[in-house]
Amino acid sequence: MDSKELGKFGEDYAVECLQRKGYRVCCRNYKCLIGEIDIIAKKDETLYFIEVKCRNHTAFGFPYEAVNKRKQHKIRKIALNYLRGHANGEQNYSFIVISILVNHQGHVVEMEMIEDGFDGESY
Repeated sequence: MDSKELGKFGEDYAVECLQRKGYRVCCRNYKCLIGEIDIIAKKDETLYFIEVKCRNHTAFGFPYEAVNKRKQHKIRKIALNYLRGHANGEQNYSFIVISILVNHQGHVVEMEMIEDGFDGESY
């Protein structure tokens, strides 16, 4: 599985997990000039911006470790861009990081959903 296939596999798996937990997926792969957010979903009265990281090894660390301060800052900017164009009135929002580790046969061996993935921090 190449990196593009691995990324799609991870996002598809994340969507299934989110839906089982009661999230309604509004958008996948939202793109703007700043960049892309993997998944935008809603649950209750909150909109969630979700970054999915999927890897088949930990040689460079666990998948969630790739969502560093620089990446978090970029995701925040993309989320604000989305909110400007799509939110009706005041919108509660939060960020989730989904970290997926698969083995070389393509089976998920570890999945971690970090809710409030980087809320409350300033950049």
